[in-house]
Amino acid sequence: MWCRWPGGEGAKGIGAVIVPTDREGVSITGRHKGMGIHAATEAELAFDGVAITAEDILLAGDPSSTAAFKVLLSHLNHERCGNAAMCVGAAQGALEHAVRYMSERVIGGRPLADLQGLQWKLADMAVQLEGARLLLGRAVRLAGAGGTPPPLETALAKTAANLAAKFVCDEAMQIHGGYGYSREYPLERAYRDIRGLCFGAGTVEAQRNFIGLRVAAGGHTGSPGWRNPLEDPR
Repeated sequence: MWCRWPGGEGAKGIGAVIVPTDREGVSITGRHKGMGIHAATEAELAFDGVAITAEDILLAGDPSSTAAFKVLLSHLNHERCGNAAMCVGAAQGALEHAVRYMSERVIGGRPLADLQGLQWKLADMAVQLEGARLLLGRAVRLAGAGGTPPPLETALAKTAANLAAKFVCDEAMQIHGGYGYSREYPLERAYRDIRGLCFGAGTVEAQRNFIGLRVAAGGHTGSPGWRNPLEDPR
């Protein structure tokens, strides 16, 4: 649990503790029933007079500093990379199902895979998916052994992965036609799961806000083509 140490205000004093769910005063007040990601249950917890000991402290908050809070926020980058990886994996599966269906489905004596219009759909799906995969790979690689992925590269990767996954899965369903909307095929589940992942670890809009703010302030990634536009180009 993230919590504020006594005397702290705002982000100052925020730290984290580990609280066993069977400790006296901890209760589950409700469970969320989402449209997807059924293997990951979300619930609301209530804490009433729960005792916290020194052994429960994960990261102590300092009432005069925001340092601990910044550490906690930085570790959300790990979650964002995990979120992006799940999106890339689900989208890859959707693309493969679309390719398989187009090869097997025959209309007028020809498989759907012979139709240029549908081939272009596959091309667009592959371009977006590979772009997201490369951005994610870069963010994870830059973390190094035991490190934390850099925030700007992570936000770019999560945004690209979320948008690519939505696009790829939607196109795969369109290629399947009515079958894509049926629970007899796996795309329906993938679509529901991906839709939920676009909220987790910060929405696409939140990532865009962060990316735009950083770029407007002269921030940039480590790509060799980037220069600080606020500096004198001479």
